[in-house]
Amino acid sequence: MAVATIGLYGSKPAFWPMPSLFLTGTAAAGGIAMVNSIGNLGGYFGPFIVGWIKDSTGSFEAGLYFLAACALASGIIAYFAVQTSAAMTARSDMATPAE
Repeated sequence: MAVATIGLYGSKPAFWPMPSLFLTGTAAAGGIAMVNSIGNLGGYFGPFIVGWIKDSTGSFEAGLYFLAACALASGIIAYFAVQTSAAMTARSDMATPAE
């Protein structure tokens, strides 16, 4: 459990700059606000869904597996978002003529 906590909290400093990678100016501020808003929704719906799963199954185990699956899905989405952003940056660097 401690290792999982270290992994979840250790990823936050690397996650927050991500909107600035592919957004600039006010769009970056809006992207960061959207990330924060979705996080706040997760703070409400996460415990609600875990409680619903606990009531349905009688155990917290399935609820914790649900949270682990959500964390895994977020990591996969973040990985592919960064890969796509890096590929687009590489293509735009190659298309720009050297001076």
